[in-house]
Amino acid sequence: MNPDKKIDLSQFDPINHKKTLTMVNYFILNTSQFLNAFSHVSEKKIHDVDEKLDRLETMIALFEAKMESLPEEHFDHEPPEEGEEEI
Repeated sequence: MNPDKKIDLSQFDPINHKKTLTMVNYFILNTSQFLNAFSHVSEKKIHDVDEKLDRLETMIALFEAKMESLPEEHFDHEPPEEGEEEI
């Protein structure tokens, strides 16, 4: 088909309004069902990540409290450099 050639639309019958409305409603229904399912999955994943972050923050707070309870002398010496042995 030549793209420059114009189609005379007056030769065709118009699409039935009921059929058009049915197709549009079907599209809207399917799209909203998809978006609702996608939203549900996304919110669940975000909730799971939030719970993991909360547990991690608690573990870090406990670790920091344990580190603060150690005496300062445990932190006075520097770790041996690579290749050196600790005496």
